[in-house]
Amino acid sequence: LRELSIEVRRGEYVAIVGESGVGKSTLLNLIAGLDSPDRGSIALDGDTARRRSMQGEPVILVREQTSTDDIAALEVCRGLLAMTGARTSHAAVVARQLGVVCLVNCPDLSIDLTARRVRIGDRHLDEGDTITINGADGHIYPGVVEMREERPSELIDRVRRWQHHVPV
Repeated sequence: LRELSIEVRRGEYVAIVGESGVGKSTLLNLIAGLDSPDRGSIALDGDTARRRSMQGEPVILVREQTSTDDIAALEVCRGLLAMTGARTSHAAVVARQLGVVCLVNCPDLSIDLTARRVRIGDRHLDEGDTITINGADGHIYPGVVEMREERPSELIDRVRRWQHHVPV
């Protein structure tokens, strides 16, 4: 979509319509750059996150709730995953401003700080295990999810056809 340009003039409206499942949300997420999952090892506190990051390891900070103390760690993290909190909490807003994938209010997440383990749904993971998180759809995946960038030619062609049919 790098070469795609959709010009909408002042006073014009563009509606993306279609049946459920045809890719409307995916298209908008791609255009807006929201669909960008990231991966890293689980760190349960800021010190661990900073230490692992200094060793060159990508890190996802996993917390019960975000706090202002997390902001320094966010500078070295690829993601923030929190059990509680709101998208507008200070740490969540700062995370997004730093380009860090941020998922908050995850009711299926529980953290055992004594054992240094987390549970996501029915899956148990240890601190240091790798997870992949997707800020666009809220999904959390154990391990590394292989991501590849593809040029969605059919989708680009479809949008270009819409562009030519917009009344001027």
